[in-house]
Amino acid sequence: MNKTFLIALSALLALTFATGTFAQGWKLAAEIPFDFTVGDVKMPSGRYTVQLSAGQTLLIKSSDDHNAVISFSNEMMPPRNLRQGRLVFNAYGDRYFLSTVSWPQGPSRMVPPSKFELRIAKEHADGKVEVATQ
Repeated sequence: MNKTFLIALSALLALTFATGTFAQGWKLAAEIPFDFTVGDVKMPSGRYTVQLSAGQTLLIKSSDDHNAVISFSNEMMPPRNLRQGRLVFNAYGDRYFLSTVSWPQGPSRMVPPSKFELRIAKEHADGKVEVATQ
């Protein structure tokens, strides 16, 4: 990425946090029992909140506020009859990548795979792992 794009993205994210738009979105909490990756950012296992804001941005944050990542997401059809929130991870060997987030009676979002994930996917057979939210 070029430097100008990174500066513009940083300014946009700063404005997003300053206006408090994350406080108004859909929110889930889950205990994730394995290390996982969102985009190119590796996150340790633990308790996390996942929040949707501005219709397409996901904030994934650890409950102790030590780890956080922001990811753009794409709309997808929500699963039928979903009674509780759900996080789905693509599994490649011992690596897990956040793939989809679904809210009960709400939206479902897909996290686009990063170049890193696509490279790992070529090397391993894939599987899916679901984590129920609380």
